[in-house]
Amino acid sequence: MTGYSHTFLGCVCALLLITQILADFGQKSPLDGLGPGPGPGGGFRSGTRQRSRKTDDNKPAAATNSTRTSTATATTLTTGKPKTSPLSTSPAPVVTASAKAKTSAGPAASSAAAAAAAVGANSPPPKHEIFFLNVEEGYFGCQVNESTDVLQLYDISKLCNGVRECYLGSDENRAQLKCTGDCLFTTGDRCQNGACLDHQCFCNDGYGGCGCSVPDENECKYRPCDVFAHCTNTLGSYECSCYPGYEGDGHTCTDIDECKVPELAAKCVDNAECCNLPAYYSCKCKDGFQGDGEVECKDINECDRPNACGTKALCQNTPGNYTCTCPVGYEGNPYDGCADVDECRLADSCGRGSSCTNTDGAYLCRCPPGFSGDARIACVDADECAAPDACGTNAVCTNQPGTFQCDCPLGFTGNPLVSCQGT
Repeated sequence: MTGYSHTFLGCVCALLLITQILADFGQKSPLDGLGPGPGPGGGFRSGTRQRSRKTDDNKPAAATNSTRTSTATATTLTTGKPKTSPLSTSPAPVVTASAKAKTSAGPAASSAAAAAAAVGANSPPPKHEIFFLNVEEGYFGCQVNESTDVLQLYDISKLCNGVRECYLGSDENRAQLKCTGDCLFTTGDRCQNGACLDHQCFCNDGYGGCGCSVPDENECKYRPCDVFAHCTNTLGSYECSCYPGYEGDGHTCTDIDECKVPELAAKCVDNAECCNLPAYYSCKCKDGFQGDGEVECKDINECDRPNACGTKALCQNTPGNYTCTCPVGYEGNPYDGCADVDECRLADSCGRGSSCTNTDGAYLCRCPPGFSGDARIACVDADECAAPDACGTNAVCTNQPGTFQCDCPLGFTGNPLVSCQGT
């Protein structure tokens, strides 16, 4: 009988122990912190915890499957006269390595596909921790270990709370994130369900109002505004405003052509042109000029550049341009090269009876020996016999084309070029 009593008491103790374990398990799942986590959307691992908020049609907002992309990454163009970049949608500081995808409207939804698309399935360990912040939708994401295969999303209220959620602690970098914690003094309300960044309270997803104290649906996460507009969530509604450089009602925004505004176009100096670009404009020097477009556009002397023209060509600079020409005696494309012209092949290059000699870029006309005159016009025979000493004494001179002949007359002998003597 005693053995049965001990057995019975043992069974009762075992049942009490099992009941306590089941109670503890029901209060806190052993997967807490490994699955979705406390943030909006949790980690990108599989998880089922979701927080439903009733919308106007009495359906849980977390049931939607639309994919949302973080707009935390900010880019600023600096060419010309830049304005606020349409990508910079957050007034709070941004620390980001890459923008990640966030799925579902609920704060606890997760997606493995978004993580694979964002960081790759087999990416090597990063040199720096991946961290991104979306102040408009009230969350941030980061690595939880060395691997980039799984990223975890957290409510923005977990920034600078003294607990390091991220692998390398990017969420506790107060200086970079500008965690001020003084919203009670700057706005008059304690930041209850959000984070005080740069003296302004940014709410977790699902909260709004003064100090993020009122449950509110964030319509901006559904992207109701134009891609070039900023969405501002308000209690029960939202507002759309076009970015600087755009105009419209916020739901439709079109680029402003600043070059059509006389005051702005007048900032471009002479020899510059106004170029309209998305959200801004720039003054650009015209071709052949150099400068910043707003102070000076100076003519470029293209003739100072080596090989501006072809070989043997002449370069002449003009405002905004230049020309190449072949000099006299050369022909061809002056921008490629000029070749010497053989003028002696041309008809009537020299005069009648003259000889032509081609030279580099020119030619020479000469009268042959025994002829005289302008070789470019005509060469005539020279009468050497007209000279008194053309032949010797008593010799007879006979002129011939291009030459002459001296002969001793009959009855005389000797060298006719020197003297002829009678026999």
